[in-house]
Amino acid sequence: MNKNLSIVSEMRDLRNREIGLVTRADDFIIGDNIISLMLSQLSENRELKKVFNVLFESEGSEIYLKPIQRYIKTNVPVDFYTLIERASMMNETAIGYRIHAKKDISEDNFGIKINPKKSNEQTFSAEDFLIVLSERSWFFLPYRTIAYENYWTV
Repeated sequence: MNKNLSIVSEMRDLRNREIGLVTRADDFIIGDNIISLMLSQLSENRELKKVFNVLFESEGSEIYLKPIQRYIKTNVPVDFYTLIERASMMNETAIGYRIHAKKDISEDNFGIKINPKKSNEQTFSAEDFLIVLSERSWFFLPYRTIAYENYWTV
């Protein structure tokens, strides 16, 4: 078998973040940091508890990184409104994106942009991902093609 696999690891200590950078780990999350961010958001807005309950329950939607080519034609400027619309057509909710070319740059949050300004245009490459909330997919059809206006979704 000749497959490329990505490994996501959880780092329990923020001080070990440099290890992830040096080893060029595919993806990593820092558990305590996520919990701290959640708690600080909850302290500001208790209504977010309902959102977090939905996000972190075992049933329902999950966060996925899906190839941007499923939603738009690459190398063409597009705003986030368009990505939200395309994701919605697939019963998904777009919440951000990941730029592959910036995956090793900590100052650019490793290429991850959550809740970007909707009107700003971004040009995506074939290696980029859209971050979506979606129901669990038991199968994934990355090559289903649907035409929308001047864009192609692959």
